[in-house]
Amino acid sequence: FGATGLDQDEEVKPIFRINAGIIQLGEIVFVEDDDGTVRVDDQRPLQWAALLLGLGDVAQLERSLLLSVTAPGDAVQSLPHSCERAVERRDALARALYTELFGWLVERCNRAFRT
Repeated sequence: FGATGLDQDEEVKPIFRINAGIIQLGEIVFVEDDDGTVRVDDQRPLQWAALLLGLGDVAQLERSLLLSVTAPGDAVQSLPHSCERAVERRDALARALYTELFGWLVERCNRAFRT
């Protein structure tokens, strides 16, 4: 990263932290209980992902993967996902984070090489 002019503490460490968070997202496994409820099998990857991505609320990350919130009329409803849908949401979040990080990195490197 030396040729890019990226600052070690301000830019490089966060790149590695975000990548590690994305990897932890991929380690989250969903299981379906006997009653059909989908849950995170092991909380550790979820907790690590939240920590590495700078999310203060692990429960909010978990809810965002397991539930869809709709607001028909005046009522707010939380609808649970299937295991397959939870995996799709997890993977979509990881792809979006990686896409944004990669786009930022390309832009930052291009800027550094132009000078």
